[in-house]
Amino acid sequence: MTDFGDEPQNLDDIDMPPAGEPEAGPIKAWSSNTSSNPYYHGMQSVQLKPVGQTHKAACLKFFGSDPENPSRARLEITQHRKALGGFDFDAPPEIKLYLEDDEIQVLKAFLAGQFLPADGYYVRVDSKDMAREVAKLSTENLADVFAAILDKTHLVEAIQASGHADFLADYVTNEKKRVEIGHLETAVWDPASDEAVFQKILERNPWIFGGQYVAARPERMMILGDQFDVPLVTADGSLHLVELKKAHVSPLIRKVRNHLMVGGAVHEAVSQTQNYLRSLDEERFRINTTFGIDPRRVHATVVIGHVDHSNDPMPHADVYETLRTYNSHMSRITVITYDQLVTSARNALDILGHVAEDDQEDSVEHEIDEDPWA
Repeated sequence: MTDFGDEPQNLDDIDMPPAGEPEAGPIKAWSSNTSSNPYYHGMQSVQLKPVGQTHKAACLKFFGSDPENPSRARLEITQHRKALGGFDFDAPPEIKLYLEDDEIQVLKAFLAGQFLPADGYYVRVDSKDMAREVAKLSTENLADVFAAILDKTHLVEAIQASGHADFLADYVTNEKKRVEIGHLETAVWDPASDEAVFQKILERNPWIFGGQYVAARPERMMILGDQFDVPLVTADGSLHLVELKKAHVSPLIRKVRNHLMVGGAVHEAVSQTQNYLRSLDEERFRINTTFGIDPRRVHATVVIGHVDHSNDPMPHADVYETLRTYNSHMSRITVITYDQLVTSARNALDILGHVAEDDQEDSVEHEIDEDPWA
């Protein structure tokens, strides 16, 4: 029961079936494992309730490069309200909620009662690397760290005293970045994702384009009538424009007689970016005075399409070679695909992780090295 105004209201009565329909019925579940997309590995769906004025369902989708062991999962919970003539599932749902990867595991643990009945704060350690680092802590150091959690003012000092502060800091940072890459990859595979979705992810994660980019400028409209998607700033204060297009673009590459060339959407995006660069050059002095940026001879990156989203699939090598040829004839604009962006960011993060692990191992070996002169 709950109170919405003067009279208490039973929430169960809101969704009771119409008069004449049964109050209970079978719960429908369905699945599908067929798809032309090599990175989409099926879905499992179930109705969350039988009959009523609303249709509530949960759908679990799987993504990744290995069909036997998908690396990404996405849970979609939707609600459609019954209209005259039945449910219109082609219309946007009344309610739609997304959960991804670790978020799904947290919900699963909550439903299993793993967070009850004790109140408190919980930390999930689902990495073998992190588990090994925690295991290296002595009982005394581990107790100090846990005790310090109760007093946040001493938490940093306790972690530093354990001797593993650098590893823990790198681990937390890299895990956060992996989560952001996962959000980007999920958006890339969603046909409904538009430029605004990608913009929100990328403007808060400029490092995805490379370590030289430290921030995204908040001023997106430096030119009257033009709005830049993601204006990046390098460590030396230089400006770099990023123009975002949809990931589902077809054709990205097309064959004309005996040669391959980029599709019309790519040409249009590049032409739009060329106009931006020209305007920045022409209004250099005003922009420098207003924003403190010298926009002369700024470079730009166009992110468009995905190698697996074309309606006319081509070998990946042909797509990448065509883009390399296209880019080689432009001096200030580079065109990349979303799969290239995700792959390069993930590879860079993996390299940083290996370097951190090697440094940690070297440090441990140095600490336990016996004194040959003793």
